Amino acid sequence: MLLDLWTLIFVTILVTAVLGVLLLFSWRQNRRIEALCWWGAALLLGAVGGALLVGRTVIPDILSIVAANAVLFVSYGFMWTGCRRFAGRTARTLAMLAGAVAWVAACAFPPFYESFTARVALSSALISVYILACIREMWDLAGERLASRGPLVCVLVLHAGAMLSRPLLLWLFDAQREATLFSFPWLTLHAFETLVFTILSAFLFLALSKEKVEGELRIMASRDPLTGVLNRRAFLEQAERRVTAAPPGSEAVLLLLDIDHFKRINDSHGHAVGDDVLRSFCRLACERLPAGALFARLGGEEFGCLLPRTSLVDGYYAAEYLRNALALRPLGADSDRLRVTVSVGLATTAACGRELQGLMSSADRALYEAKHAGRNRVVCSPGPPALAA
Repeated sequence: MLLDLWTLIFVTILVTAVLGVLLLFSWRQNRRIEALCWWGAALLLGAVGGALLVGRTVIPDILSIVAANAVLFVSYGFMWTGCRRFAGRTARTLAMLAGAVAWVAACAFPPFYESFTARVALSSALISVYILACIREMWDLAGERLASRGPLVCVLVLHAGAMLSRPLLLWLFDAQREATLFSFPWLTLHAFETLVFTILSAFLFLALSKEKVEGELRIMASRDPLTGVLNRRAFLEQAERRVTAAPPGSEAVLLLLDIDHFKRINDSHGHAVGDDVLRSFCRLACERLPAGALFARLGGEEFGCLLPRTSLVDGYYAAEYLRNALALRPLGADSDRLRVTVSVGLATTAACGRELQGLMSSADRALYEAKHAGRNRVVCSPGPPALAA
């Protein structure tokens, strides 16, 4: 069955407008994803540009040629801006509007304006540039857990290929049929491809936004809201996996850290200063602990750290390094910087086995001994390591 060109065009314009409204409605429901607003506006502008294009013989050429294509280029600029905002980058207004400006400027030259082939070549190139820019923004998100990113990149690549093929198709077929523009046989395929692209891209934009929100919620659920480090639940889950999944012969060290006299800081300086001390301590710990360390706030002023592939001696040195760094660096806000110390209890899988609960219990006993012995020290369970002279 043959596809009717005008039916396809009408359906494409209608579907594009409806999907644009849907994306804008989704953005109104969850304004955390600003990209949805840009993508929704892009589809609405695309519908407007398409409607102007099909009015070629009804409305003035300045609307159906110059304005219609300029609106379409702005719509692709909005799509690219949506991809940038989704990736956390700033919008570039000049680049977003550059395609429309270049088109209007080119149409001011009669030789270009009167050449249908030149107009198709330039419009195809401008659209492809914006699509390739979208692909670049999505490609840079490879490190994020977004299942829809790959399919969207594929859809964008195919759409860019379709746009770039238009000048070739125009050259293969009779380019002299400008007077009957919509009689070109390839226009039916182009309209169908545009319809499929619009539906798939809108669906994938929504899916990407959903995945990003879910990822942010997962991070929020695993992070301590005050310090930004892992919370107790996330630490226990990840530490359990790392300890049990470690290869045979691999050793790990667990540190339990407790800021000394923290209640006194809260009572003397206020909870705001105490909160700043906690944040400053976490920043210092993340700077000074070895790469690959799993660090978390377990509650109050108590913190935990798992050091995978670490021996008792190396773990002890890491704990001492952090303890000394803390003792030498005042913490807190500029106006209330305090000297703070930390007590550390240390346990190792070599002595306690590969059960996290046993490690936690041993490290907790060592921490209690450190507190009882005068604080500001590292105590190992079951005993101190044999350190090299």
